[in-house]
Order: sequence, then structure tokens, then C-alpha cells
Amino acid sequence: MLGDEKVPLPTDFFRFVVVQQHGEKKKHLSIFVTVERIIKSHAMTYDDERALRELERWFDKNLVSPKRFDRAAAIFWFKPHVAGATALWEKSIALAELLEKYGYRLEIVSTSRPGKIVYDDDVQIAAVPFKDTFGADSSSPILHAL
Repeated sequence: MLGDEKVPLPTDFFRFVVVQQHGEKKKHLSIFVTVERIIKSHAMTYDDERALRELERWFDKNLVSPKRFDRAAAIFWFKPHVAGATALWEKSIALAELLEKYGYRLEIVSTSRPGKIVYDDDVQIAAVPFKDTFGADSSSPILHAL
């Protein structure tokens, strides 16, 4: 569990992702897309689903979800200062731990070049990735496997 180990703090833009392995290819899903899927599947215990829904409500209340741009092309990233002793970080870790309990593999990915920024607020950005955003020279694709 994450609480038992120290998670390195990102120094770049970062996001929590769920890893799906398809043969040798790896796909990263948004942690929030995964939350929606697991709630719809009813695969959790009552108490865990209640905890997950409570976390989801907290994020809905405390994290802006802008609607004025092409969401399909943009990827959301937390800003570096969010990592560590913030409520957003703590809730993200709690969410990650709950998903891990049900077999989801999570990672924190980070980059210094997220792409063309199309949204920016106090804690997050949304960016349309550059072609090399996830290249070896432009980002640290895995900060820490949770």
C-alpha cells in the first residue's frame, strides 16, 4: 500500500494513470475514467464503493472540470506544487490505493513538456500533447509505479 512507502514527489507536471497492458503495448487510462468504469461494474464491496463515491464527490467539488475546449485531444496534468502535503495529493493517493485493492495497476507519469496548454488553473493544466511529449528525451514517463 502507498501509505506504507514513501512516494517520490514529482518535480514536473504529473498525473495518476491506470496501466493496461496489451501484449507489449502499454496504455494509460485516466484515473477518473477508471473510477467511472468500476462504479458502473459494481465490482466493489458496498463499503469500498461508498468510499469511492465519496472520493469522486470530493474531486467533483474541489477540482474544476472545464468544458470549453476539445477534451478528447487534451490530457490533464497536476502542477508540481500539488504533490506532497495537499488535500488534492492525499485524495489522489487514497483513490489510487482503493483502485489498487481491486487489481488496477497505477503509476504516476510526469513530463516537463506536456504539450500545447489549452486550460490552466491553480492546480492543473490541460494540454494537447506535442508529438514528442512522451518521447525519451522530453519526459520521465514513469515517476513511480504505485
